[in-house]
Amino acid sequence: MRFAGIAFATIVTISFAAHAHNIHISYCKATAAPDVFTGKVTYYKDDFFLALRNWRGGALQATSNDDWSRLKLSFLQEKLHAIADGSLPVPINVDSSGEDASSIWFYFRFAPSHPMHTIAIIHTLLFKEYMDQTNIMMIHANSADCSHVFVSSDSTYTVTF
Repeated sequence: MRFAGIAFATIVTISFAAHAHNIHISYCKATAAPDVFTGKVTYYKDDFFLALRNWRGGALQATSNDDWSRLKLSFLQEKLHAIADGSLPVPINVDSSGEDASSIWFYFRFAPSHPMHTIAIIHTLLFKEYMDQTNIMMIHANSADCSHVFVSSDSTYTVTF
């Protein structure tokens, strides 16, 4: 009976672990100022690489760490970008990135050529892959904290300085 109890507990644990990732969410903590927008964005690693594979149209092939970095940056630049003052694209720079067994993260910086009055952040990563994807962003701007939940029907948030 003890073996059956352990086996049941193991099966329940494995089953829970396999389904624990039914939520599709990313988290970003950022700081916005007229001259820069910086932050760290984190995704579930398996979700990110599924989306990257789909974006590339199939298998992921990179021959070096530099190739991987360029591929991830190109993908991130398309899915997380910003517009200053209503019309000026602001390029994203990734200062560093990392990953562990379950997550991948990027430290990013948007640095416009001149101080901004507004910055619109567009965050669409993983919306094609998951109907329930939610990208949460906590932003410190204008001496206050605010948050926005990016979903496929509302993928843009504007900060005014």
